[in-house]
Amino acid sequence: MGTTVAWSAPDGIWLMDYSTPKALRTHIGPSYRRGIDFRFSPDGKYLALFGGIDADGKVRREAQKVEICEAATTDCRAVTLAEAFYVSDVEFDPKSSMLACIAGKKFRIFRVSDLKRLASLQAEVQFGEGLTWSSAGDRVAVAVGSTEGGETIHIYDALTGQRERRLKGFRGKVIDTYFSPKDDLVISAHEDGVAKVWNLSDQVVAYSFKARTAPLKIIDVSDKQGLQLTAATPSEIVKWTLPSPSDTRVVHRFSGEGSAVLFSPSGKYLVAASSGIPGVLLETEQWLPLANLSRHGDSISSMVFSPDETLLATGSLDRSVILWSTQSGQPVREPLQTRGQIRSLAFSPDAKLLAAMTEGTSVSVWSIPLGTAGFSGPRPRRWGSR
Repeated sequence: MGTTVAWSAPDGIWLMDYSTPKALRTHIGPSYRRGIDFRFSPDGKYLALFGGIDADGKVRREAQKVEICEAATTDCRAVTLAEAFYVSDVEFDPKSSMLACIAGKKFRIFRVSDLKRLASLQAEVQFGEGLTWSSAGDRVAVAVGSTEGGETIHIYDALTGQRERRLKGFRGKVIDTYFSPKDDLVISAHEDGVAKVWNLSDQVVAYSFKARTAPLKIIDVSDKQGLQLTAATPSEIVKWTLPSPSDTRVVHRFSGEGSAVLFSPSGKYLVAASSGIPGVLLETEQWLPLANLSRHGDSISSMVFSPDETLLATGSLDRSVILWSTQSGQPVREPLQTRGQIRSLAFSPDAKLLAAMTEGTSVSVWSIPLGTAGFSGPRPRRWGSR
């Protein structure tokens, strides 16, 4: 795993090297005032930068490009995807060797090492959401608009660009797609609260579920005891177990608006938060609450688990960061204070540093010994706009 972390800030993308630590540079300048986004490759070696729209909504020429940067050196190379359309989504394959990109009616797959185009596709109408790779990295699924209304899901061979499957029969927008761990099924989530499980061998719907509220977002797919789907809606988190669609369990109900959920790296824990309501930490074996995250004075705006899952960090609009022990469910020390509302949080790969990006352009970094015993922080380091 790499030692670089990135944040999206009003003045561009910030990169920081955890091993020094030092700020590498603010990469994107004033031309990217809105819509900035980025993706790290699974191995942490590359960073894909994309997006950028003017305040008046016009698509700038820079927004039509994707830049691939080496995280260690910040050396970047750019490719243009489509004129008049901004790049809306990019995803690395599981091996960090390929990058799939969407811009309007165009869909591209590039080799990361030299940005050689491996596949190029053109749709009749715009590509939608739900871009995802198979577990093996040999296929990619993406939602595509339909001239008859609704959307379809296309499955492409990543190396040849040939379409292998076309899943159709949707009434509304597809907002998420997943491959099953064995790559034999595709799960789709829709804005009307419906989730469908497609058998790729015959391209038919094997199972269909309906949540009580919409839209529906798939947050986890596992095959521990049959295929298990965990999904979030604005009001609750629901878990379905196949092959029995009636085996449905509401594992958490949100009591506020603006719900957000996050699994720990292994899936052992899940944290859920709502606007104006204290968050909750759950264990996912029996879905029992471990902690009521009520020490903040305002809504939780960001949350992250340490790589070893011993700590959960939550940031709030009250400008504080709290570190919680996942074992005891209690804070390990008093809140860490910052100068602005928390935008995002990140642990270093070795869990020895915690970084917070505030609403301005400052980054605070605290040293954290592994585990919770003898916690000696904070020792913040801040970087501002240069």
